[in-house]
This record gives sequence, C-alpha cells and structure tokens, in this order.
Amino acid sequence: MTRKAEQIVRRHRRHWTLRIATPAEFPLPDEDPRAQADLMLFAVDHPDDEVIDIDRAWEQAPLTRWLICRGDWCESAGRTRGRWPQAVDIPISALTSQLQLEFDVLQNRSVPTAMTSDRNEVFAAGHPPCSGSPLQEISIAWAGPDRTLGEAILTSCRAAGAKLADDAGTTADVLLFDGDPWTATRQEQLAQQVAGGPPVVVLFGYLRPQYHDRAVSHGAATAIEKLVPEQELFDAILAAVGRE
Repeated sequence: MTRKAEQIVRRHRRHWTLRIATPAEFPLPDEDPRAQADLMLFAVDHPDDEVIDIDRAWEQAPLTRWLICRGDWCESAGRTRGRWPQAVDIPISALTSQLQLEFDVLQNRSVPTAMTSDRNEVFAAGHPPCSGSPLQEISIAWAGPDRTLGEAILTSCRAAGAKLADDAGTTADVLLFDGDPWTATRQEQLAQQVAGGPPVVVLFGYLRPQYHDRAVSHGAATAIEKLVPEQELFDAILAAVGRE
C-alpha cells in the first residue's frame, strides 16, 4: 500500500520533491529536511501496524499538512482502534482527489479543513459544487438498482448542463452503471451494456483496484467511487466521450 500511495503522488504531481521516512524514524531531527515538508503522507496498511505519536508529530511540524492514507484492512479502524482526525484520515481510493485539494491549500487557492471538523464538515469541504456547465449537451443515462442514488447523480449532471436520456442503449452519450453488488451477474450485465452501447462509467461504493481493472476489462471506459467530488465525476464523463 505504501508503494501504491507513492506511485499516486508521483503521478499526480511530478514536480514535487518526495522524501520517504519510516514510522521508526519519528520524531525526525530538526535538521532533517523531511521534518520541514509541506505535506506529510503517512501510509497505513493495517490498523495494528507501527504508528507514530500524533501529538509529537504535530508539535514538531505545526505548519505541515498531514494525510493519513489507509488501506483496505483499516476500514474498521474507526470502530475498533483509535484513529486520526477525520480531516486527514482518507482511504487509498480517495488519495488522488485529496492531493488536488491539498495542492490548492498549499497554493492559497483554498481554505484548509480544520482538524476538529466532524464527518459532515469534512465531506462538504471535499465535495465542493462545480460551477459552469462542463457537461453541456452531453446526454447521460443511469443503469442500476439504486434509483434514489441514480436520481441524485443525474440531478448533479443536469445542473452541469447534461441532458438526461430515457433509453440508455440508444440515445445516451454516456451510461453511468452502478457496479454494486459486484457479483458475476452484475459483471455480465455490464458486459451486455458495453456491447454496442455508449461508453460506460462504472460507479462503486468502495473502489478496490481489482474492481476497477475488472470493469475496464469488461469494456467500461473507467470506474470511480460514488461519493467523489462532482468535478471528478464530470472528468470521468468527459474522458469517456473524448472531451477531456
């Protein structure tokens, strides 16, 4: 998981200087250049892995931005272990979008989320409304059992200029496909939608890497999480129709 997080950081901001440290090295000496980083990313594979002292870490680098990136095994950490504040504790699947938010903060284009923010405040800060009409004249349809979720997502798309298609198979430019539950039957339905239909963007409640790879292997344009920022959803739609 640490290597995966490192690859995402390098891919997202190639001009960043990336320095690696292990938990055993904390607290870092004052003269160590890693102690003066703009952003500290701490990757956690398992809730019982070696951790660092939060209070000492912040005392040493009070102006540094922090992100705790957790792997699949840490999903229950909030119920069974002590955990970092919600504002800095993210799953690996959200790292790419969170890095963009952190970059905006470092460039003084955005206000950082307070460490004391509750779950609702963190979600609102990470999912700002998208301005303008990036989906102008693109017709979009939804395919999935969760009609309420589909209506909410399509409402956001319509507010961004999209048209809603009645027939996903013949009139839509893009089909948003609910990948949950990711069973063999659901995968067969995806393959049927892809065959001769419009480009498909698959949405998952929790996007595991193998889900993404399997969806793409079935012919989907891409796969994203359901609760991503609007701009990430719109970017996936635009990429699917070749309007990046």
